[in-house]
Amino acid sequence: MLTDLQDFYRVQYYGDPGLGKSTAIARAANNGPLIYIDAEKGLKPKALKQRGVDVGNIEIHRDIRWQALDELRIDLAERLASDPKSVYAVAWDTATKTQDHFLDPVVKESVRKSVRKGNADRTEFEIHLEDRGVVSAQIQKLWFHLHALDCHVIVG
Repeated sequence: MLTDLQDFYRVQYYGDPGLGKSTAIARAANNGPLIYIDAEKGLKPKALKQRGVDVGNIEIHRDIRWQALDELRIDLAERLASDPKSVYAVAWDTATKTQDHFLDPVVKESVRKSVRKGNADRTEFEIHLEDRGVVSAQIQKLWFHLHALDCHVIVG
């Protein structure tokens, strides 16, 4: 029955640095287990406790490689399938910083391929459109799969 289904929210915070977006996102832990993808490495337990956040409910992830986050989303889907209350929400803070983390290995691989093909002029400081295309596809795939999870999703 439709009445038996739970509504899950998809929320995106946007704004200048220092406005409290990360703290607002972390407050979801007051409602249950929060999986926090901390690309900015900005969560501070003491400050969050002082603001009334249940930091004991936050499972933090700071391995922001594409492969690590892809494995995390698979793990989360399995966890939620076996125990729907195991994850209240997934927080991704921030998608913008995640792009930076994804871009570095993509550019290094692109440079490696260029050098192997005889183009020794390409450096890791040159970001080509194709590199951004790969990262964009990775971000879109992660976003799509997080949206498919049976829990709330919050992006900063």
